[in-house]
Amino acid sequence: MGAYSLPFEVDAITYKDALDALHATLKLGICPLLETVEDMLAELGDPDLCFSCVQIAGTNGKTSTARYTAAILAGEGLHVALYTSPELVSYTERMEVGGAPVSEAAFSRGIAAAVEAGRRVNERRVSLGERPYDITEFDLLTVAAMVVFAEAGVDVAVLEVGMGGRWDATSAAKSIRTVAVTGIGLDHMRILGNTLEAIASEKAAVIKAGRSCVLGVGTATPDSLEDVFLSRCEEQAVAPVLVRANNLEDVRGLVQRRRAETALPGGKHRLRHYPRRGVSGTPARYDGASCVRGDMSDTGALRPRD
Repeated sequence: MGAYSLPFEVDAITYKDALDALHATLKLGICPLLETVEDMLAELGDPDLCFSCVQIAGTNGKTSTARYTAAILAGEGLHVALYTSPELVSYTERMEVGGAPVSEAAFSRGIAAAVEAGRRVNERRVSLGERPYDITEFDLLTVAAMVVFAEAGVDVAVLEVGMGGRWDATSAAKSIRTVAVTGIGLDHMRILGNTLEAIASEKAAVIKAGRSCVLGVGTATPDSLEDVFLSRCEEQAVAPVLVRANNLEDVRGLVQRRRAETALPGGKHRLRHYPRRGVSGTPARYDGASCVRGDMSDTGALRPRD
């Protein structure tokens, strides 16, 4: 996809300066807008087009799924970046290249580029009589990550969604090839909605035509929840891969009991491919089953108990 270089010069800043710039921004924007990040990336010469992206959404399990995905891609010989949140100790942990957090210098350069892009975009908007964007901390971090990853020359970046999906800053990336949704719970209800189905609709927005899609165990039930995702897939002409439990006891707490799936044997998961499967009920095509172990007896101590 070619080497990337910033289209304008930015002043070198220290790591402390970068943190001060982040802390000076809004934690949450007044209005959810993808245009903020889209315009900042365009101002920077579209660094997100220098690599492919995998986007991971869901209520729980996003970070671990993103890390597994990055590790698998690295195992295939790809130069991989990873974008997650929040950090444990240092903000640099949010951006990884080659399995390690980026340096404070690379992080600071990315933030400096994002801040300058935001300044230029808002300066132009004001000159046109338009309201300047409310640039949030996550907007800056996401744009900075795209710059850092592009300058590092990665092949693919795994992006963990911060919140929801429809308006999340990661959704502004124009090179998303694959999306995954781990599961749905009642999170950020003030913003995303107060029902599982409403929240699912916000997260399902990451499913778009031309992308492959994996729907995790936590998207399976209730049926009205699964229908949100399958309807979205049908609308976008996307054939999802569904990860479903053979033994519901192995995923207690992640799913409710499904109709006609109350006594399936085994401690493994199966993958189902659903070409054109939506609420219209087109039959599924069975693809295969995981065979990591025959049962879960050896991991019983690790499973949550009632």
